[in-house]
This record gives sequence, C-alpha cells and structure tokens, in this order.
Amino acid sequence: MNLQLTYLPSKYWNEPHSHFRLISKKTEPPSDSSFFIMWDTTQLTETSTISFDSEKDATLDHYNSDFSQKQLQKKRKNLDQEMSWYFPQIPVKKLLECEIFLAMPHDFSQTFQKDASPVKNYRLHLIYGKIIPLPPAIKLLFELQIIETKDRTKRIPQYSESIKTWTYLTKLTMELLTRGNFVPNLIEFKPNIFEGHWKMILKSQLDYQRFNRVLRTSAWSAYNIPIDFIPPHKSFHYYQTSGLWHPSYLFVNYMDTIGDLLIRESLTDKFFERFSSLYQYSPEDLENACLDEPTTSWDLRFLYSCITKHREFKITRFCDTPIPGILRNWVQNIQGFSFAYGLSFTFRLEYPKTEKSDWTLGFYLQPLHDPDYFIPLNELWAGILTHNAEFANVCEDESGLQEEVLRALGTSSKLFPPIKRALFGKSPSQVKLKAEEVMDFMRYSMYLLIQAGFNVILPDEFAAKGQQRLSARLVIREKKTENSKIQEDATSSRQGGGSIQAKGAPQALFDMNSMLEFHWEGTIEGQPLTEQEFLKLANKREPLIFWRDHWILVDPEDMENLRPIFEKQSKIKGEIPASEAIKLGMIGDVQLSENSQPYEVVVEGNFQSIIDTLQTIHEFPSISAPSNFQGTLRQYQLRALTWLYHMTNLNFGVCLADDMGLGKTVEVISFLQRRKEDFPHAPGSILVICPTSVLFNWRREIQRFAPEFEVYTHHGQDRIKDLDAVKKFNQNHLIILTTYGTVRNDISLLETITFAGIVLDESQNIKNYQALKTKAVFKLKSQFRIALSGTPIENRLLELWTLFNFLNPGLLGQRRVFQQKFVLFIERYHDEQKAAKLQQFIAPFILRRLKTDKSIIQDLPEKNEIKIYLELSPQQAQLYSQVVKNTMQELENLEESSIQRKGLILRLLTFTKQICNHPAQFLYNPGKKIQILPKNAKSSFTSTLNGENIQIPYPEFLHASPKIERISEMIDEILEEGDKLLIFTQFKQMGDMLKDFLEMKYHIPIGWFHGGIPERQRQKLVDSFQSTALDSIPILILSLRAGGTGLNLTQASTVFHFDRWWNPSVEAQATDRAYRIGQKHTVNVYKFITTGTIEEKIDQMLEEKQDLAERILSVKGETWITSLSNEELKELFSFSKSQGFF
Repeated sequence: MNLQLTYLPSKYWNEPHSHFRLISKKTEPPSDSSFFIMWDTTQLTETSTISFDSEKDATLDHYNSDFSQKQLQKKRKNLDQEMSWYFPQIPVKKLLECEIFLAMPHDFSQTFQKDASPVKNYRLHLIYGKIIPLPPAIKLLFELQIIETKDRTKRIPQYSESIKTWTYLTKLTMELLTRGNFVPNLIEFKPNIFEGHWKMILKSQLDYQRFNRVLRTSAWSAYNIPIDFIPPHKSFHYYQTSGLWHPSYLFVNYMDTIGDLLIRESLTDKFFERFSSLYQYSPEDLENACLDEPTTSWDLRFLYSCITKHREFKITRFCDTPIPGILRNWVQNIQGFSFAYGLSFTFRLEYPKTEKSDWTLGFYLQPLHDPDYFIPLNELWAGILTHNAEFANVCEDESGLQEEVLRALGTSSKLFPPIKRALFGKSPSQVKLKAEEVMDFMRYSMYLLIQAGFNVILPDEFAAKGQQRLSARLVIREKKTENSKIQEDATSSRQGGGSIQAKGAPQALFDMNSMLEFHWEGTIEGQPLTEQEFLKLANKREPLIFWRDHWILVDPEDMENLRPIFEKQSKIKGEIPASEAIKLGMIGDVQLSENSQPYEVVVEGNFQSIIDTLQTIHEFPSISAPSNFQGTLRQYQLRALTWLYHMTNLNFGVCLADDMGLGKTVEVISFLQRRKEDFPHAPGSILVICPTSVLFNWRREIQRFAPEFEVYTHHGQDRIKDLDAVKKFNQNHLIILTTYGTVRNDISLLETITFAGIVLDESQNIKNYQALKTKAVFKLKSQFRIALSGTPIENRLLELWTLFNFLNPGLLGQRRVFQQKFVLFIERYHDEQKAAKLQQFIAPFILRRLKTDKSIIQDLPEKNEIKIYLELSPQQAQLYSQVVKNTMQELENLEESSIQRKGLILRLLTFTKQICNHPAQFLYNPGKKIQILPKNAKSSFTSTLNGENIQIPYPEFLHASPKIERISEMIDEILEEGDKLLIFTQFKQMGDMLKDFLEMKYHIPIGWFHGGIPERQRQKLVDSFQSTALDSIPILILSLRAGGTGLNLTQASTVFHFDRWWNPSVEAQATDRAYRIGQKHTVNVYKFITTGTIEEKIDQMLEEKQDLAERILSVKGETWITSLSNEELKELFSFSKSQGFF
C-alpha cells in the first residue's frame, strides 16, 4: 500500500513556498484549478528531504538538479508500476509529472495506517507525483470498490488510507448531490468582487455522522499539506512545518469544489434556453446583460455566476452590498454551523446539584478531530482561541469565527428560544434553564438542534447505557391448570418413544392450539418496576422524569416503542396461543413494531422444556431401526428416523427436505414401521399424497422395505367414492396412497376422516395457497403431518408459509403479517438479518442434508454440470428475429397492465423456446404428426403435407437444429460406452420428434415418459430402463413435468436438458432422478443453450436464483418477464450474433 493520493487546492500549489514545479514539458494547469497528485512512499527513503550545508545556502536554487534527474527515472518507474497495478484504467504515461513540497513525519518508519500514533513533528519532502485532474479522479474514486481482506492469496487491491479517505468523501458528495443537498453561495476573493459557487450541505444527523467518521478515521497522509514553511537554521538543515492543514477544511473544500464542478457540468442546453426565456433574454444576449451590472438585477447576475464559467459577481451599487451577508445567513440557517473552521458547535446540558437548582446549558466549540476537547466560548470572546497553531490555517480571521458563532447562536435560538436570554449578555457562554424548559429541550428542541448540525451532550447521568433506559421483557408460562399435563408431557418427551405405553396411540405431548399466559415486566435503571409504576411511566410524555427521589432521563424512543403495550391495560398481561409462544421462545425476542428494538422473551416453567427440546434437536435419544424393516439404514437415515419420531411425538408437523436422491421415501417408511411396532394399537390410517407419476413407486418401496403394511391405492375410476364404505380408511396402520388431484376431487369424502398421519410427497405441489388442491389438503385432519420435498421453496417465500400453514397452522402467523415482516424484506431487500431470524425459527422443523456433504454420505459419485453453447441455424435465426420483431410491434399498441399484453409476452416465450429447439416445432401445429423420412429421402425441408403428417427428410431435420446435431453426436459416444442416458424436454411435440429421430437413427426402442402415458405403463418404462438386461431401453426421454420428480433412474450416467425450464429447482429435481442413492457412476449433466438468444441471457439469472433459494431468498417464476417494459423486453429477447469468447 505504497500508493498515496493527495488533494491539492489551488490556494496551496500556487503558493511559492510549495515549490510546485511541472516536470513534464506541457502547459501548466490553470491557476484557479485544484487537482490530485498520486505518489508513492518508496521515494521517502531517498533524498526527498532537501538538506543544506548552511543557512546561507538554504534556497532551493542550491538543490542538486543533476542528482534529481538521476533519481527521476527510478521514481517514475516505481510510481508507474504501482499505479498500473492498482488502477490499470489510468493512462499513466499521459499524466503530467510534477514535484511539490508535502509534509511527512520526521521518522520514516511512521506507518501510513489509520491507526498510527498521532504525528506532531513534520519535515518537508520534495515529492515526485503525477497529476490527476478532478473530472477523471471523481469517476475513478466513485467507482472504486473498497474490499477489506486479510487473505493475501486473493488478488484484491488493498488501498492506502489516503485513497480510502478520498473515495469515501467522493461517494458521500455524489450521494448529497443526488439528494439535492447543495445551495448557491458567494465567495469573496477581492474587495467587492465575489464568485458564485455551489456549496454542499449536511442536512441530516446521519450525514454529519458519516462525515465525522471519515474525519476521525483518516490518516495524516490524506491531508499532509504544510500550514507554513520553516527554513533551515543551525539545529536542522531541512525545511519544517509547525502543522498540517486542518482535515475538515480540506475535506469541505474538496466536496464543495467537485460539487460545484459536477453541478455546472450537468446543466444542458435546454436548461440554458429555459433560464434565458425566464428572464426574457435570448441566449446570445444573456452574457452581455449579466456583465452590465448597472442595468441587470442582482439575482440574475448571481444565478448566472453559479451556472456558467463566468463566476465573477461584482458589487458596485450601495444597495447590493448586503447581498453576501444575506446569503451567508441563509446558508447558515440551512446547515447550522459550518465545518469549514474545523469546529463543531456543542450545547452541553449540566446536571443540577440539587432538585430545585436550575440546569445549565453551556455553549462550547469542539475540534472535529478531538471530540473530548471542549473550548468554552469565553476563550473565543477573549480573542485567545487562534493562538493555538492548530487552528491557524482554518481561522485566519478570528472576528470571522466570532461572527459565525453569533450567527449560529441566532439560528439555535430560533430552535430553542431560551437561548435568546444569553444573547443579551456581552459574552454569551451559557443559559440557565428551569426544569420545564429542560423537558421542552429534551422533548423537541435538542432533536431540532441536532438536525440543524449542532452537537448536544447530555449529563453522564443521562447516558443511555442500559441502566437508565426503560426496558421490558415478555414472560411466557403455561397456565396453572395445565401444569401437571405439560410436566407429564415433558417427562415423556425426554424419555424417548420407547417409554410411552406400548399399547394404544402415542400421546400427543403438546397441543398447538392450547393457550398460555404472558405478562410484561418493566425495568428502569436496572431495577424492576411494579405493575403500577410500569403503567404510570407509560403515561408520561416527557423523557425527563423525577423517579424515586431523583431525576432520570428515559429514552423517548423506549417510551414510544413500549407504548403499544399500554394502549390498553389488558395488554400488559393475558393469554397467547401456543403457536405464537413457540415462535417467540425460539427467536428469543419480540418487536412491538417494525424497526423498533427487540425485547427479551423469557419462557418459564415446564413450557421451557419444549423450547429447549426444539433448540437441541441434535440431542434427541437415538431411535434404532425397526426390527421388521427389510433393509439397512445409513447413519444419516437413522438420524432422520430419530428426528421424525421425536418431533411427531411432540405433536409438531415437520418437513423432511433432504437433497433429492438421499432416500426420503425410505426414511418415512422406516418411521411408519417403527411407529407401528411401538404403538400397534394406535388408531387411524396413514394418508400418503403424492404426484401420479410416483404412486407405483411408493407401493413398490413399501412392499420392499415394510411388506407387513397393508396398502390401498385411492386413485382411478375404481376408487372408493361412497361415504358408507369409507370405514375402511379408519383401519389401524393402513397406508392409503393417493394423488393431489384425487384429494381435490374427493375432499368431501376425505375430510370426514381423522387420519393418524398425513405424508405429503413432493410437497411443493401445495405451494400456491390459493389453489384448490392446496385448500383441499388444508381441510384434512390428522395427528401428525410430514412433508417431503427436495425443494421446499421453488420460487417465492410465501411457499414456505403455505407449507408451514399445513404442518403447524399459525406457527408463521397470518399470511399478511408474514408477508410484511419477512417476505418483503428478504425477497426485495435481501435483508440478511431477517433471513437469519427466519432460518433460526424454522430450523427445528426442517431437516435438510445435501448429497454433496461428505459427512452425510461418502460413497455417492461426483456430478458434473456442463453447459453446451450452440449457435442457431440460419433458418432458426431468421425465424427467431422475425417472431421477436412482430411481437414487439404488437406490444407497442397495448397498455402495460393489460391481460392481452401479458398473454403476448408468454406466447413469445413459448415461440422462442420452440425455435431454439427446432424450426419444425415452431412451424407446425402440435396436433400434426411430424414424420421423419429415411436418410435417402430427396424432398426439401419445407416438406409436403400428407394428410395430417408433416414429412421431413432425415438429413434436413438433423441439420436444421444444432441442438439435434450435437445431441446426436454425443449419444453416439455414450452408447458406444454401453451407458444409458436421460433426455428432459418440456414440450410433448419435441419429445415425439426426438423419439422418432433416435429410433430411426439407432433402430432401437426409445422410452418416452410423459403425462399421457397410463400409470401402469409408466412403471414398465421405468423398470425397463432400470433393468440391466441387454434388450432394456438405453435412452429415456422424459417430459419435465411428468418425469421430473419421484422417479428412481440410477441406471443413467448422463442427463441432457434439451431445453431449459426457467426454474433451477425443477431442473435440479429432474437431474436427481439419476444422481441419487444407488448411483455408482459419475453423472454428467449437459444443459443446451443457444447463444445470442433468451436462453443465454437468462441463464445467469437462473444461477442467481438458485443461490437465493439456497438462502431462503427467491424471485418469481417466468411471469416476472411480463412486468418488463417494452425496451427491457426488446433487450432480453433480441437476437445477437455470437462474437466468440474473449
């Protein structure tokens, strides 16, 4: 971090003693310009300090220029290398070179870090550097990213403290400009001659704090401009300085300078035309009019000096002489007290010695860099303040500072009228206040003063460090009438499932619908409040309170935050639902309103054991595999069995969200078997709801691992529909398999039954809380509930709320409240704290392990995901461009919110996907059969219509789509190795074409798994593919919807995603049909992407969305595209020819 940056105001580098000299043989900068120089610290080890043999030689003319030239090349090389590494965008060779005096510590070992010890003694060094004009410097610093890291293996630039300081100030200034925090002002540079200038203002307390933070943390190397030049004499032979320019003065100078520059540059020709017409001048006559003082109004000349390069504003008429003072007062009223003097104006309230004594409000000045140093105004009125050399460079005229302070007192008196009493004295330095006035000061005025830029310091007794703050905690305990029940429940839960009675149903250890008691306990000064005191304090409106024989200051924000408790006395205590109590107990705090401080939640009594259990689920007593289970469970599967067993005994619904392929089905079957063995007489059946495609898979897995279960499939035309026959569903431990669609259709029958348990497989099927099938599932009744999903959140966080509303109704609160408190902050603002709090709360109810975690499973092979980028064929490119063009023309005539517009955009999505797959898919109606002719066919690709069939010759079908060409080549290699493969597509028509094409090419049967295949035939397809027989199916094409979940297809070692489903969770589920337990080979996943199309442009969004879903953050599905503007749509869909990689 040798590279340093110093800002040189024109006032300094034009000073002869600065010895500014331009080394480059080019035109010097304008004398009124300010700029940066960049230099490096390595030159400080050389003879950059100019030494002299005697006082009579102490002139710069005696400096050895030959030696300087000899060193110049080395300095230039070092600096160029440093600048090129840190800032490769800077044209180093083109910058002007200069040398100038800058102040450095006497000790060269003095570090350049922000935590270096204070430097008091400086000598002057003649520094070689390169000039960076302000316009490019502003852009460079504004775009600079400061990343702090201690990892030196990462090639992340670590900038010096001086560069960081100027970067922070530049960003702050740009933000102030964006918010309009600037005012016009006049600066006098000659008698009666002023310059129009824009001044940046810090209007909010946050702005002051940010500026002060930069000021306090900046290293001396950011402002090492000497305030004076002490020539050599007998005791030393080099130039010295007694101090540095005050940083606040230099920083404000920089912010005002670049703010003025940027404002003037932002004004356009149209602005000047409007400005001219406002004053009824033509643009050509405006300049002459403004230079003609006697006939032109002062306001026109003043504004003209602020917006053009002609800054000069002359005052020759007597009537115009008050104008500069009026402007200064106006600016002062806006900002309060100027930082330009390196001081802040502080009001310090002093505690009275007795209860009846008056309070004292003292007036002080504080150096911005030393907040512990208070300067009484008496020193200012006595004229001794500027005897301190520290203020010499920023307060040349002490009367000017006195005027500024008086003006500040005048401003403050408007915000707090009692200050006016002090202004009647000769040397105002304090004012005495009555208790009522102190209350007014504490209630309103102190905040107005802070907002105006003044500091306010309260007595130490009022410091808000916890002991003098009003605080509270929420205490929750079970109702006294329920003590024995919860005690019994807690004891049972600790003993594990084996201790519960062997005959009969497992006892529900906790009722989510029960009510508990709560009450608020208040504290102040660390002492507990009685209920009466708590309520009395709540009715107080002023923060200054006489309590228990002494004055205390209660934080008004504390009072406001706690006020909702006391709006009604009943709110200080009452009842709370168990679901809400669990949430508060798990999180450990509660907020009474958004953005208010959290208050501690204390759970007492036996209910605490429930919370402890949820927070220590890893300490559950282990549950062994059931004795009649026909299989071997892995260790992570035994942990899942233990978790399911204990959580359901606690009467909580849970989500088993293990990564796809880890065996969630087997884990649930082992749980059901263990439950049956421990509680053989437990009443009720188990309802398993799953997608149609995995119905037979569930039946087969149950028969394989737990054959003693009786299984009934409630699906198809022959299912039970008579209420009288429904008694069969009450059979103990009967497992009923059904689908989501069947539940929706038969809900009037199924809602009459109380099941022992409900298992939702692929539970993302109920993600839409408004869907009929979701509403139907919510109506079902059961003792325990289990959801299975590899992706509990696919698109939106509300899906999590829907899932938990099924598992544990009320646990996540009302949907509207959940949306306001979590969804909005996490999805829109990516609030990490909210996400962490939600994760902390839901963690006990969701068990998720990943296949890639070697601590979970060691014998699962690797998975390689490869993206295949392909260009469109000429015909595809033409069709793609034409479809986008035509659709965009149609969209131009539609309102953005119209349903017709959204339909057009979704149609465009489908069309572009089809074109990227194959031209034939887009050109021909899906209802027509596309027939691929043998290889020797002679007809053209345009083909002829033969009844309902479209005939396309094999070669032209192959070459019309690079996707078809590439997958054909890759399948050749895969089949030669004797491997099997899966091809996923979202289009039925594309699957038909792929099946016909591959069967014609390889002369073997190709499997095609889609929604139109009957259930029994689906299982035959899966069995044939999973078979190791020589005549088994080597290629299985699957529609993403029908075959993307629930299937076990581990014979495949290669997976193709022929077209993209724009949801990474869905694609991952499909991939994991092959990448799951039982897979013995490395799985290669190929995703086809056509370059220059929407497929390529949206691919990165897919990756980002996957990352969000991993962290409980998500975005909408494809429908988000319909909300884009026409310009954004054009950018997203427009076809761009590939330019290759670079």
